[in-house]
Amino acid sequence: MPVIADGFDPVDTLREAFLEMAQRKYPRVPPRHDFDIYTFASANFKGPRDSAPEVYAWSDEQFELTVRVNMARARPPITKEEAVAQVWTDAKELLARPSDQMIGRKPRKNDPRVKVQPIPDCDYSVRLWPGVASCYEYHLDFIRTSTGEDAIAPSNWEIWQTTSPAQFGQGRRISSMERAFGVKRTDLQEEKFLLREGSTYMVKRPGQKDVRFTVPIL
Repeated sequence: MPVIADGFDPVDTLREAFLEMAQRKYPRVPPRHDFDIYTFASANFKGPRDSAPEVYAWSDEQFELTVRVNMARARPPITKEEAVAQVWTDAKELLARPSDQMIGRKPRKNDPRVKVQPIPDCDYSVRLWPGVASCYEYHLDFIRTSTGEDAIAPSNWEIWQTTSPAQFGQGRRISSMERAFGVKRTDLQEEKFLLREGSTYMVKRPGQKDVRFTVPIL
């Protein structure tokens, strides 16, 4: 069991987690209500993300679509008013759930469980933080060593899982969560990798020394 610093709760609610994601994705468009929080965090607007009128209009369209889906699936049939009420209830109940079962969340500020290791001969560091404990998961991303800001690693870098620290050139390549869901590299706004606790991985860097590390055990 990791030691948690005073004042830091490792488990908050999905409301806090989704708000973080919404603010990161749409920093100039504050959510108006629970459905905005959910939609901003879980879906991607294809238009300008700094245009509040357009983002709000898109979220309103998602709301109406959800209402129609609720009405179509309801047995016995329900009215539109009942479907609207169901959307609000579902959003509120979802956001009240604990966040410790959420995959892909960036680490929170002052989380003492975060581990950062600079990579030699460059301005990148790997950052590790716990994922879903019951699934033995860790997350990894890259940050700028000089500033601590989130970063996307060079396109020719690869992450490979090996079976032991002594194993070279074997194993399997790991794709980021975003690339696995079909996001093109040119469209990436952030990139995270899902790792297994206790496993050994290698960052392959053409023309530079590979970097190997072992993920901690929760």
